[in-house]
Amino acid sequence: MGLQEVKNAIREKTKSEVAAKLDAAHAEAKRIIAEAQEQIKQKQSAHEAKTKELVDALERKEHAAAQFARKSILLEEKRKAIDAVVSQVEDMLSKQDGATRSKLLTQLAAQASKAIKVASVRCNTKDVATLKKAFSGATVQADPAISGGFVADDAN
Repeated sequence: MGLQEVKNAIREKTKSEVAAKLDAAHAEAKRIIAEAQEQIKQKQSAHEAKTKELVDALERKEHAAAQFARKSILLEEKRKAIDAVVSQVEDMLSKQDGATRSKLLTQLAAQASKAIKVASVRCNTKDVATLKKAFSGATVQADPAISGGFVADDAN
């Protein structure tokens, strides 16, 4: 073997070693890129899931707030209706003559006694005598702010 042949053999061996190292480097680069892409996909999936979770929670919160507002409005309307009825009853009672007023108060007292154990009653000054008879054993007090009807309270 001559010098030229030895040079060529070394060149060929070097070229094959370089090619093998380049192939190994390319394979390692591909592996690193694939691994990085997989990590990116996992993080994107995790972020998408977290974003969906946050959006769902926000939607539930907004729905609950809307339901609360709806119920509040409904309760306010009911309160207004009840206040109107109470006002009408008070007006009606205040305009009744003594006998009719006494009869209505006695009927209301009977209903209140069925509903609760009445311990105290507040009523218009004109109705104290009638309600003392209807609620024997309960404290009956005049309240000038009440124009008709009465407020019955239990011991609590």
